[in-house]
Amino acid sequence: MRNKTSVSGVYIFSPEEKCHNETQHYATPTGLDAFIGDLAVQIAINWEDKLLTKITIFNDLSNVQIETLFTKDFRNRKQGEEIVMIIDTDIQNNKTFYTDSNGMEMQKRVLNLRENWDWNVDEPISGNYYPITSSIYIEDPATQKRAT
Repeated sequence: MRNKTSVSGVYIFSPEEKCHNETQHYATPTGLDAFIGDLAVQIAINWEDKLLTKITIFNDLSNVQIETLFTKDFRNRKQGEEIVMIIDTDIQNNKTFYTDSNGMEMQKRVLNLRENWDWNVDEPISGNYYPITSSIYIEDPATQKRAT
């Protein structure tokens, strides 16, 4: 087990457990623009000159897209910083989710489980983060409601 006092860096993702259990806001909304078109509605939210989030809702409600862009310059930071987006849904996914595998196929993931070996969960946050190049989704097996 790694020393728990070590901080995140280039090769180590080590967020504090308390930070994950307490929702901490990185920024406060400072601006909002809405664009209404024939096919979709787009809402753009500015977050204290740090982030820009665009939410696009298509008119037939079949698709909602969320895109977040960093507008803050991180080059002069002396300490590592993790920023994640937390989205709450009513989807009951039984701790199962799917991530892309470099655009090749979706990989099934189960929270705190490794199917090929007994896994001792000593890093519950970073042990459940996966690199995602294009998509992640959760799905309710009973209703087939999905968030991607």
